[in-house]
Amino acid sequence: MKKILLLVTGLMVMILTTEAFSATTVKMSAILPLTGPLAREGQTVQKIMSLAVEEINGQGGIKSLGGAKLELAFGDNQSKPDVAISEVERLVEGEKAIVLTEAWQSFITLAATRAAERLKTSYYVPNSYADSITERGFRYTFQQTSKASVLAYEWVQFLNYVNKNFKKISKVGLLYENTDMGQSSADAAKVYLPENGYKVVADISYPVRATDLTSFIVKLKAAEPDFVLQGGYMGNAILIAQTADRLDLHVPFMDNGCMNDPSFNKAVGALAEGKFGLTSWNKDVPGGKEFYDKVRSRYGIDLSGIYTCGYQAIWVIKEALEKAGSADREALRDALATIHIPGSKLHIPLEKISFNEKGYNDKAGGWIITQVQNGEWFTVWPLKYATKKPLFK
Repeated sequence: MKKILLLVTGLMVMILTTEAFSATTVKMSAILPLTGPLAREGQTVQKIMSLAVEEINGQGGIKSLGGAKLELAFGDNQSKPDVAISEVERLVEGEKAIVLTEAWQSFITLAATRAAERLKTSYYVPNSYADSITERGFRYTFQQTSKASVLAYEWVQFLNYVNKNFKKISKVGLLYENTDMGQSSADAAKVYLPENGYKVVADISYPVRATDLTSFIVKLKAAEPDFVLQGGYMGNAILIAQTADRLDLHVPFMDNGCMNDPSFNKAVGALAEGKFGLTSWNKDVPGGKEFYDKVRSRYGIDLSGIYTCGYQAIWVIKEALEKAGSADREALRDALATIHIPGSKLHIPLEKISFNEKGYNDKAGGWIITQVQNGEWFTVWPLKYATKKPLFK
């Protein structure tokens, strides 16, 4: 009888413990530009990340933690490094977040990850691609997207493809914003372009918050490039397109990730036609249309590639929590460091997600190049994803 009572008591304790544990939540945080010059972008990522959390929780939460639910708290970095640092401290020390993600701009990410490293809290970087993010010897930073140097390599490989099949290119102009993101991609391009036989005829850096780019575009036009590689954010891309048209500079332009968005098309109208954008996802890649339609029906958003990286980040963190089987910060960090997710299980066209000793998702590939044709972005390279051929006037 005593043994039966002990057994029943033990079972009751197990049931109660399981029920209590399954009712717990795991808190994570995303630090976004929810106000300031990139508020639209930040608020879009906020919606996409919230959708991922909702889907994970709706599918039973973190099963290795007894069905614990994800709770996502947001911080507003206002596109200011010092504010980002304060938000990291608030979310980790005050909100008790065990993992952080996003930031959007590379120079914000560099600041936020420094603070996270000091607090021994993992920071998962979905979008920012300055090379230096995972070149500082940090233990808690994980960079999902290929670096700026890889981006520049893809730029040049596309130029080689165009040069061979569609249009003769020999002179290339570089036009980029003056923070880590623009500078990183331009620095790498200045190595790869000459190695592949291209002459860099313009190397022009402009202030990221410039409201008039006339003098920069005048200088670019005087260099007579056959093709322009540009690095900047959405506001920069809009201003470049409008200024280049006003100054009658009509050569192909290709950006480094932020122009590939329906809002760019809406802002500049017919000037978007023929522009090229490097990105990580487009609605015409395999499975893209279904995801695009789901997001559009839910939020009325015309989704573009850069936002899907944030959605993917939440799912990777979910898998790391499953692997860790613990909400302990150090256990989660170790799970991220050793995770391996093949491309077949990803929402964006990467070869895989796994991290080297620096926390970088190396050999992941994933960049695609799109072009506006008849008002819409279509994938034109690489050939395995291309739904259209690139067009040139």
